[in-house]
This record gives sequence, structure tokens and C-alpha cells, in this order.
Amino acid sequence: MNTPVARYAALGEALEVTEEQRQRGMSHLQLLEDMYRPRVDRIAELTMPSLLLLGETDLVAPPPVVERYRSDAPHGKVVVIEGAGHFAFVEQPTAYVAALRAFVACLSA
Repeated sequence: MNTPVARYAALGEALEVTEEQRQRGMSHLQLLEDMYRPRVDRIAELTMPSLLLLGETDLVAPPPVVERYRSDAPHGKVVVIEGAGHFAFVEQPTAYVAALRAFVACLSA
């Protein structure tokens, strides 16, 4: 079957998403499918410095995707914002802006 639910299940299996993440992330079905499935294998193609900012309870960026970014992005940096979910910029704006400033400062150093 090529239904959205079947594609989501296949994506979750490929990315080793936990059952809890799968159950809680169903509201992000289309977003996960659109964002990760076609792109996760291309992370290594990033040639510029890049920053992945996410909240510690962000279910839209599942841990296997974050780990893939950590290992495959040649000039990538991962910052996890404590006490935040997917909307870290709203939930922890001070920490979010500090992380962005630190990243930009490294670029101009």
C-alpha cells in the first residue's frame, strides 16, 4: 500500500523512530514525510556551515535524523535547546537567540 500511513510507518522504521515518537508524531505525518524522507540521504552534500537547532522534546526532528545530521553534515553543528519542543524559538527565545548568535559569531571569526 502506498498510503500516507504506510509511508509514515516505513519512514519511522527506516529512521528507527520509537513507538512513543510514532504515536505522538502522527500529527506531523505530512511534515515528516515531506521534510525527511527525500532529504536525509543528502545531508552529506551540505558544503557550507549549517546549524540544526531543536528542542530537547522536538518530535518533528526525531533523534535518528538528528544523529544522521551529526554524523553526515561535514560542517554541521547541532544545538539542543533544553525545555523546548519543536517551537524552541517561542518556548526558549533567549537560549535560541544565544545559539544563533554563537553560530554566526563562529562564521565571522
